[in-house]
Amino acid sequence: MTNKLILGMTGILFSGIVMAESQTIAACQAISEPTNRLACFDSLPCVDSLIGSKHGIVSEDPIDKRATPDARALFGKKPTEAKRIIEKKLDLEHIDQITSAIINVKRTAYKKLQLTLENDQVWRQLDREPIFLRAGDDVLIRSAKLGSYLLSKQSGSGSIRVKRIK
Repeated sequence: MTNKLILGMTGILFSGIVMAESQTIAACQAISEPTNRLACFDSLPCVDSLIGSKHGIVSEDPIDKRATPDARALFGKKPTEAKRIIEKKLDLEHIDQITSAIINVKRTAYKKLQLTLENDQVWRQLDREPIFLRAGDDVLIRSAKLGSYLLSKQSGSGSIRVKRIK
């Protein structure tokens, strides 16, 4: 019973705050002189959360959906071209390699390595090349041809072909 009462009172309080803010916004919108209108908006208590919103509602998604191409816009494009378009639209940094330390090494049923890195990525060996890796080793994973990846020890010269599984 008290939980319902508290919830109801919170709802009433919140709706009153929203009504007051919308009235002050309406009052600022009614000012015709640009300098005074700007000063009115700047004096609002939560102006940062209202910027870019018509009704005081701001989406949680930082990516503008209109600027990001959807699946229909990318249909028919080669995967590499679609990836390039998305990276450009989202202004992502293009990298060809990463370095990380191994925190766990497991052998799969087919005697291939499964590596967990300190950045929580999990990679599985694809080829049967022998390489000795253990927890704590620093590794370099770099892009190879045809969309594959090669993993090598920072201190060694051998490499194995890997696939990211997580």
